[in-house]
Amino acid sequence: MFSFGKKNRVQRQKHDDTTSTPQRDTPDDTSRTSTSVTPGDIEAPLAANAVQLVAAGAGLTTVNTGSTVWLHCPAIGLQDLDLGALDMRIEVSGSANEPLTHNVVMEFDGVLDDWDPLSVQRVLNEWNDQFTAPRVFSYQDSADHTRIRGQIVMTWWQGHTVAQLDHFLRSVIGAATNLSQCLEEKWQNVPRLTPDTTPEPNGVGLSGEDRGVSATEAMAEQFITDGNPFGFLAGDTSAVTTQRIAKDFASRSGQLSPVDDDGVLRITWGDPDINISVNGDVLTVSSSAEVMLADPEDPGFLLPLTWRWSTNRAGAVAVVHRNTDGSTSVIYALHQFVGAGMTDRQLTVTMSQTCELVADCMMGLADDITNGYNEP
Repeated sequence: MFSFGKKNRVQRQKHDDTTSTPQRDTPDDTSRTSTSVTPGDIEAPLAANAVQLVAAGAGLTTVNTGSTVWLHCPAIGLQDLDLGALDMRIEVSGSANEPLTHNVVMEFDGVLDDWDPLSVQRVLNEWNDQFTAPRVFSYQDSADHTRIRGQIVMTWWQGHTVAQLDHFLRSVIGAATNLSQCLEEKWQNVPRLTPDTTPEPNGVGLSGEDRGVSATEAMAEQFITDGNPFGFLAGDTSAVTTQRIAKDFASRSGQLSPVDDDGVLRITWGDPDINISVNGDVLTVSSSAEVMLADPEDPGFLLPLTWRWSTNRAGAVAVVHRNTDGSTSVIYALHQFVGAGMTDRQLTVTMSQTCELVADCMMGLADDITNGYNEP
């Protein structure tokens, strides 16, 4: 019924004319040279917004309160951003002992109570199978309405630069714009209801005016602490490529794994094979397995399982994918925006953490498919 394989399916991200978004799939460009990105002044209005994320994160990673800061669009200077039916916020969490995480949450104001749950999951699986970001899933809100949520989670395992956050925010805006257009077209006639936007207990919600670069930098300075591994990073970053990742693994294992002609680095991490690719500005770490179905046209029983594995905090996504030969695979993937590059230390820790997460979750998903999953 179930077998691990080496098939690789690279996901796509639509373009937006005004924002930087991941490119459509192309093999990794081996001629691409490393570029140096240095924190500092950035010639774009979004730079101020990125600096405010630095300030919020620096404060959280210096003190150990366990609080989560909810930054609504006006709090990071995006009060004029028109996302149609989406309400977007960035939940910033972290502490002196935990890496900083930016959890971008996009709430659709449509209510899908009248839709068959499996039909909703089919629509969302199609999105997750085609696009890298955001991952989307259905959920029940506090009033037990069926809603849709888009989410992009970025964990900064070894600090972050202003340039990295600036690129991240641009990518987020492009992805949110695409999702808004898609949901509006698909569910334009469903009832509308303002989604829940109240922070959880011990959280702090901010929706004030943009402070601007200078004022925010001044505010952030008091929080930047030497020796804090999770805070603001003032260092050069180099382009992320599969060749660079292969060399990073080789420096630790003593064995260099070749990058395939299609630009994919394939390694074994425990039982499952791991596929690593860089397409445009998106780093994808994934694992796949073929599922033998009695009726390939009806993989419906898999959708509740992939839904469950697409709602974890890490931001990874599980999809049911129809291969070109007619077979069916499940794919578990974590996509990360790396257009502003990474330091060597960032790359090493990020790849180790990401490969471990994808491998563990893929094995858990495989177990659920093989043995069945029962709600506790």
